[in-house]
Amino acid sequence: MNASEDPHGWQVYYETSAIIARQDLWIITLLSAVQLVILGSLLWTDAKTKKPISTAVNILIASMIICYALTAIFFQLFLAVENNPLRQALFITATSLTNTGLECSVTYYVWKRGLPVIQATAPRLQPWFIAYLVLFGLVEVSKVVAVIFETLSEYLSVNMGSHERLRDVINGIVTVLSFSTIVFDGFVAVMYVKYLRTASNANLHELEKLEILSQFGIASCVVLEIWMVSNILYNFWTSCEVPPVGLSVYTTCLRVFSLSPLVYLFLQLGMKYALWKDDTRNSRHKNERVKNARRLSEQPSDTVGTRVSKRSGFPSSMSIQNVAT
Repeated sequence: MNASEDPHGWQVYYETSAIIARQDLWIITLLSAVQLVILGSLLWTDAKTKKPISTAVNILIASMIICYALTAIFFQLFLAVENNPLRQALFITATSLTNTGLECSVTYYVWKRGLPVIQATAPRLQPWFIAYLVLFGLVEVSKVVAVIFETLSEYLSVNMGSHERLRDVINGIVTVLSFSTIVFDGFVAVMYVKYLRTASNANLHELEKLEILSQFGIASCVVLEIWMVSNILYNFWTSCEVPPVGLSVYTTCLRVFSLSPLVYLFLQLGMKYALWKDDTRNSRHKNERVKNARRLSEQPSDTVGTRVSKRSGFPSSMSIQNVAT
C-alpha cells in the first residue's frame, strides 16, 4: 500500500517510519564502523601470532556487519528518491539483496559457531542441520526473486502478475524464514544449555572454549529470537489494511527490529575477544610451565635428588640409587 493512498490511517505510521529510518541510519553506520575497527584489531592480533585470519567465522562476521550497514543505507536511498520509480526499483532490490546476505550470514554463522557444541552433544543431528541450511538458502533465493517481480510490477509497471498477491507471497516467505530461524536458533541454544549442564557436572575445566561459546551463544540466541519475532510482527502489521496496534507499539517494534542486529554483532565480537583472551591466557600458562620444566632440568642432579628425597622421605643417596637403577 502506498503512503499517498492512506485510506485507513497509515500515513502517520509511514511518516514516523521514515523518520526512524533516518535516525537509525546514523546509529547503524557509526556503530558498524566501530564494529569493523574492533574486528580489524582482533584480526591484527591474530595475524601477529600467525593465526589464520581468513576463516569462515571471521568472513561471516565481516559479512554480517557490512550487509547490515548496506541494508540501512540502500533503504534510506530508496526513501530519498520517491519521485524516481527506476531508482526506487534499483534501491529496493539492492536492499533485498543485502538483507538476504545478512540473513544467510547470520544463519550460517549460528551453524558454524554452534558446530563444536553440536558435535559434542548431538553429532547424529549434523546431517539434518546441513540439509536445513541448504533449504534455507533456496528459500532465501526464492524471496529475492519474488521481491524483484514485485518491484518490477509496482515501480516499473511490468506485468508480473497481481501486485498484492506478490506482496502476500513475500510476507509469507519472510514469516516462514523468520519462524525457521527461531526454531533453528532455539535448537542450537538447547545444545548450548545441554553442554553447559554436562560440563558443569563433569568439571571439564579443559573445555573452557566450548563454555565460552555456549555462554555467548545463549545470549546471542536470545537477541536473535527477539530480532526474528519483531520481524514477524512488523511484516504482519504492515500487511494489515488497518493499523492493528498503536503508533508507540509499532515504532517500538520497528526500533527493536532495526537495531537488534547491532546488539547481536557486538555479542559476536565480545565472544571473539573472550576466545582470544582465553587463548592468550592458556599460551602464557603453557610458556610458564615450559620455562619451569626447563629450569628444573638445568639444575644439578644432587639438588634434584635432595628435592626428591624431601618429597619421598628417603635419604638423598637412596633416591639417587633408586633413580639410577
